[in-house]
Amino acid sequence: MKIVEVLAGRLKIDLIVVDTACAGVDLGDENSNSEVARVVMKPFLKLVRRLNACLIMSHHIGKSKSEEGVTRDKVHSPRGASAFSGYPASVFVLDLDPYSIAGVILSCAKRKSGESYDRTLLLDRERRWFDLVGEVKREPSSYEQVLEAIRHLTGEPIKRAAINAELEGRLDERTITRRLEIAVKRGELLKVKKGQYSRKAANGQSDTPI
Repeated sequence: MKIVEVLAGRLKIDLIVVDTACAGVDLGDENSNSEVARVVMKPFLKLVRRLNACLIMSHHIGKSKSEEGVTRDKVHSPRGASAFSGYPASVFVLDLDPYSIAGVILSCAKRKSGESYDRTLLLDRERRWFDLVGEVKREPSSYEQVLEAIRHLTGEPIKRAAINAELEGRLDERTITRRLEIAVKRGELLKVKKGQYSRKAANGQSDTPI
């Protein structure tokens, strides 16, 4: 690190790129917050402050943390310890666009100067470059469709037949069953008895947003 600082200072470097974090630093356990902070984040933070430089550190995305194939909080998408997301001033996540073969989604999951955002980029293979398509406009997932259908229904408890009728033509019964099981597991619905559900979540709160 001292050699890097001396060379970067001599050349007046103002941008340092570490690709990737685990390749650039010898880590015993990338899931350890204390080790990641001590070995990776704090040393680099001190380095760029002394050099008055900017640091871009690339890191791999971890495995999905939810049944829908999407992490609940994008800022915690990086693999391993949460310190990878906690120390940077900005966190960007680059992921595949599930609705386009050549598309990717660039998400600003964290920044000090404003709100987060998502942008769709499309790969131009001849130029080997990405073009900005615009904001991400995705269809609601099957899980979201099931919860939204339940919110539209009246009465308690809610019968499975009513849920099927509300989603007819959009989702098959097998998919509805799996999504209901996830909702019960997450505590967003209560299964009163076979074929009947309640909006009152397991934590005692309604799943209807205020």
